Amino acid sequence: MSKQLLSKELSHWSRGLYLHERTSILGDLKEGINGAASNYIEDWCKKTGIPKKFISNRLENDGLDENSFQKIIMMKENPNVLKEESWMKILEEIFSNKYIEVDDNDLDSNQLNNHMFLDFVRPFLEWTKTEVSKSFEQIEESYTSKVDKVAIQCNILNAVCRNLIMLAGRVLVYELNLARIEKKLHGETSEERFEYFVENYITRKEDIYKILLKYPVLARLMVQTAERWKIAIFEALERFLHDYDHIHESFSGNFSKLVNIKTGIGDLHKNGRSVFILEFSSDSRLVYKPRSMSIDIHFNGLLNWLNNKGAKPQFKILNVLNYGEYGWQEFVEAKECNSLKEVEKFYEILGGYIAIFHILHATDMHMENIIASGEHPQFIDLESLFQNFNPVGDEAFTALQKASNELSQSVLRTALLPASLFKSGSFRSIELSGIGGHGGQRLPRAKYEFENSGTDKMRLIKGIGFSKGAKNRPMYAGKEVSPEKYVDNIVRGFEDVYNIFLNNRQELLVSEGPIMSFENDNVRALMRHTQSYSIMLEGAIHPENLQDGLNRVRLFDYLWRVAELNEDIVPLISSETHDLLLGDVPYFQSNVNSTSVWDSRGKEVKEFYKQSALENTLNRIKMLAGEDCQKQMRYIRISMTTMLKRWDLKEYRNDFSNHNLLNMATSKQFIQQAIDIGDRLLESAFWGDKLEDVNWIGIGASLNDRWLFTPLDASLYDGVLGVAMFYAYLGEISKNEKYTQVAKSAVQSALDFLKKYDGLGSLSAFNGYASVAYVFSHLAVLWDDDTYLQKALIALSECEKWIEKDQAYDLIGGVTGTLIVALRLYELTKSKKTIEIAIQCGEHLIKNAKQQREGYGWTSHLDPDTALVGLSHGTAGMAWALAELYTITKDEKFLNYSKHAIAYERTMFMPDEGNWSDLRYREERKSLGIVNPVQWCHGAAGVALGRLMTLPHWNDTKMEEEIRVAVATTLRDGFGGSHCQCHGDFGNLEVLLVASEVLGEPDLYKNAVKIGTQVLSEVNQTGWCCGIPQNEDTPSLMLGLSGIGYGLLRLAAPQKVPPVLVLGSPMGMVK
Repeated sequence: MSKQLLSKELSHWSRGLYLHERTSILGDLKEGINGAASNYIEDWCKKTGIPKKFISNRLENDGLDENSFQKIIMMKENPNVLKEESWMKILEEIFSNKYIEVDDNDLDSNQLNNHMFLDFVRPFLEWTKTEVSKSFEQIEESYTSKVDKVAIQCNILNAVCRNLIMLAGRVLVYELNLARIEKKLHGETSEERFEYFVENYITRKEDIYKILLKYPVLARLMVQTAERWKIAIFEALERFLHDYDHIHESFSGNFSKLVNIKTGIGDLHKNGRSVFILEFSSDSRLVYKPRSMSIDIHFNGLLNWLNNKGAKPQFKILNVLNYGEYGWQEFVEAKECNSLKEVEKFYEILGGYIAIFHILHATDMHMENIIASGEHPQFIDLESLFQNFNPVGDEAFTALQKASNELSQSVLRTALLPASLFKSGSFRSIELSGIGGHGGQRLPRAKYEFENSGTDKMRLIKGIGFSKGAKNRPMYAGKEVSPEKYVDNIVRGFEDVYNIFLNNRQELLVSEGPIMSFENDNVRALMRHTQSYSIMLEGAIHPENLQDGLNRVRLFDYLWRVAELNEDIVPLISSETHDLLLGDVPYFQSNVNSTSVWDSRGKEVKEFYKQSALENTLNRIKMLAGEDCQKQMRYIRISMTTMLKRWDLKEYRNDFSNHNLLNMATSKQFIQQAIDIGDRLLESAFWGDKLEDVNWIGIGASLNDRWLFTPLDASLYDGVLGVAMFYAYLGEISKNEKYTQVAKSAVQSALDFLKKYDGLGSLSAFNGYASVAYVFSHLAVLWDDDTYLQKALIALSECEKWIEKDQAYDLIGGVTGTLIVALRLYELTKSKKTIEIAIQCGEHLIKNAKQQREGYGWTSHLDPDTALVGLSHGTAGMAWALAELYTITKDEKFLNYSKHAIAYERTMFMPDEGNWSDLRYREERKSLGIVNPVQWCHGAAGVALGRLMTLPHWNDTKMEEEIRVAVATTLRDGFGGSHCQCHGDFGNLEVLLVASEVLGEPDLYKNAVKIGTQVLSEVNQTGWCCGIPQNEDTPSLMLGLSGIGYGLLRLAAPQKVPPVLVLGSPMGMVK
């Protein structure tokens, strides 16, 4: 192909330019904008979510105003703009000239054998190979013996090939399917038609050119990717050769022959730079980092200082060389421990590192940052030391902010400990912390993968992804050693190093001390989670975003959405966009002793921080104290409990089936105990500066059964609205206005949360918007305040957009719970909208019901292969909800599916146990010796409640018998251990309380009071036991103290305090 041919298409290629690159066309356009163009700004804001008040800021960053922006949008193509673009010049060269061919020896077998799109990227590989050959010619002859040129060339070509195919893959699959639909492919079989596509669409240069002409942004990115990888690897190579003698003197190992440069170690920053591992013929390895290693050198100085002060065990020092803009680091080999004593030592040293990183305001010490090298945990990336932050502002702090700040300025901020600092209703966490992180966890986001490869029906689908493991955990006898049993070692190591800092505080603070040595160092400034950038980069290679540079810019303008919540970040957003357009993860850095921030191109934003990171660290050292040490150690212990699965809890059992309890506590005694809990909770509360809002820190549960240590969100289950429910009814029953005011303050904190975090992200009746609607409906009745009823209806209407997306289906997290809440609001308001939402939920359940061996069940996104039984996650809940909906609508299909659900659940009944099988994690639970539970969330207690709630709507010959069996099983096996609502005594007492009301049997209420009395007598000896590991307290309704207090109020006044476990009506009735 000739350059003339490409020149004829320059107008079309100009669509590969980004917004800031199109300013030169402004002089070619006539003044004035027509009516249609005047809507471009509004349309751009609508599609990106940029708050309109920031549009001027956003445009100024690209040297534009609204008028010039709209001119550019009007004229998308202009050939004159491309004249000086280097990528276009290279593209012309690639398609106009012949280059050194790429043969089979240039690429590894994975590229050659497993990728059918290799021919599409071949012209770019040939250009790269030619450029590599030119670069090798410029290397001094004396260095050639130190490098295997052929191997390094293969390194570069393989890195380029992998990245080019990743860029082009979606486009090529799209074009394949388009050709198939348009019947342009020939062949008898799907495979033959695919071969036809390869041969006739993506092999010859002219065919490749036609596709790239349609996707000019893809063409641009492919050129820039090939060029950037070649430059980055050669830069590292040349630096190695220049520093060879110094490296040879400073590091142990034989570096005489470089045979491989390992890529893909970390994210790309600063125009394609990343960490490389250099591998040598001697098996020696060396780490190259394209940043200053000054921070590492001074960190080594601090470790030496601690070792000299008597740190036990001693810290191992990693060898580094610093060359200002880059540096070299000793390669850390993962090694096994030789004994369990060494494992203990490993965790003690790790505890010491927690203290160090806490003092230095470090973050991002996740599992990929640690190598377990025998008894020594070695940290391989120290860029995130001295992470600065800005206070919320001069305005008054809310309770939520204070609770968040408490945790974010604690040891948890290091990311070494397994705890999340935030949770919302749809939150599904995976454990990535330095101590707790491990592989094999199901990822919360879908993983895209190709299906039907090698056929004309090849497509991209959403698959299930699992996290990769790292080398952060010690190994012993060939097995990974989990940290749960070594909490004491971690705490001991933390305390020892903390006390060294405390006892030598003055030496730390002096100008010659180890802390002040950091004052001129640069560190990375983390502005957002890297994952948010990765998600955007993934979306940026969608075919639509590769057709026009403006589409790609518009995608990245989503970054402006956060501006309204965090205006501090506004000066940095254009820099983020610039990096993302290059395919880099945005990079900012700050100086330890400065308040400025610099972007990847050196642009400075002055006074970004209120004070320097060094000042923050010195202030923290001044605040060291024994009391703070104890608090941080408690946070360590609590965070370590979050590593346990919820079903790992070991509980003893109390058999109440034949108990003849003579004593019965009075209602007054139960109320007094609830009052005591209410007062106790106030001792750990965080109040806003205006004393109008209140929040707590607690341990909650994620949707994938992991514990989280966070400020309370706005939900019912383990959020502040659950605590508000307790205080609201405590105020009503005790007639003490103090508790009512606490409830109102808790509601205010929930409203603050909903505003700050833009909602709860699900329709869940326990964790999402339906939980908000449920609580507000109670407060409306309890306080005779219709404004809460209106808030409840608004929250319920928010659920509507989530119904079709719901994949949980169940009572606790899905449409089943939302359906019940909608019916409760219908009872109160007779609103047509509430019944419409209930019906939508019912229809969604029917549409997604799956035929079982007998009856129907529902599989969820948490377990796509198993239809669970029971109340909170299973068919007992669905059957009840559909039965209630039938009673209101008289639509027989809802009744039929209710019966089908119970028919399936009955197949899971185990007569010998009087229980229903728990189908979760069966093999893991069996290996741990964990029996089928008897709880609200799983097992006989929940089934009993489900049948009791279904009974008024339909009955058969088995239902009452099932209730009797389930009640008996609950009395025998359902008490002991935890006192919580979800899986403890007060949750199971609801079986007796609800059965007493539904069956009209007062003796069941008496039995509940007797058991409650026995619980009180035990509590006098042992204290309350929340439903979380390690006997820690938490304030939440379903797992913690407020739920226990609510259970006490239920025993005292069951007709006035409704049963929250079955989403009881605010009218004081079960239904």
